Amino acid sequence: MYDINYSNLYMDDFAEALIYIKDVLKNEDASNNLKNKANEEIQKLKKFPYTGTRLYKENIETKYRYIRVDNYYVFYYVKDNIIYVDRFIYAKRDFIELLF
Repeated sequence: MYDINYSNLYMDDFAEALIYIKDVLKNEDASNNLKNKANEEIQKLKKFPYTGTRLYKENIETKYRYIRVDNYYVFYYVKDNIIYVDRFIYAKRDFIELLF
């Protein structure tokens, strides 16, 4: 089984999304649901780390894979039996610009 390492950027992205949904959209239930679903989906990667879709930039494969959690993408890569979870980005944002 693989270990999971969360980047500081991921933690910031994730917290920002949850706070926005809870405080700005005034939907605490949706915030809690997103938190639980994201955590569940990331934990599934421990058994199946290569299930995420490969990310390409200008037809060149990058180190990243991603999974979709509701309206967000979780970007990660796998190296030496460790899953590095790097970003949690709203699907309608320019994630290529944010990642590179």
